[in-house]
Amino acid sequence: MIFYSILIFSLLVITAFWLWFYIANRRIYPVEITNKKLPPVTVIIAYKNAGQHIATTVQAVLDQKYSDFEVIAINDFSSDDSESYLSHINDAKLIRLRATLDLPGKKAALSEAISHAKHDILLFTDADCLPSSDLWIKTMVTKLLDDPKTEIVWVIVVA
Repeated sequence: MIFYSILIFSLLVITAFWLWFYIANRRIYPVEITNKKLPPVTVIIAYKNAGQHIATTVQAVLDQKYSDFEVIAINDFSSDDSESYLSHINDAKLIRLRATLDLPGKKAALSEAISHAKHDILLFTDADCLPSSDLWIKTMVTKLLDDPKTEIVWVIVVA
């Protein structure tokens, strides 16, 4: 009986922690969007067997209201026709790559995409994630530049 009491107590503590973490981090912080010149950005999307999701995500990123950015979409050895979904997108900002190292996980594909990036600020998203607005890039960059000590901006995606 004591075992079950300890187990239930542990589960309650873990649940309470994750609930606190979720509530504490879901606040929406207002971002002051200025007219100052913001630095160029590279958005990297590694995808594998993403199907139609990749085209939707890439187009949503390309539709961002940001002046200077590129999008690198790197195919991480898809076995479906994911790559064909990008063929109809003709935008000078889009760079299509194929990963050359077939290693488990996305790390190799992301590293390869990073090596092709033209800009110092890198934003990453997944093939099945859409930006919350057309100011996503601007919001992320503004948050990054708000404090000179900031090295990374991380967001929690709430579906």
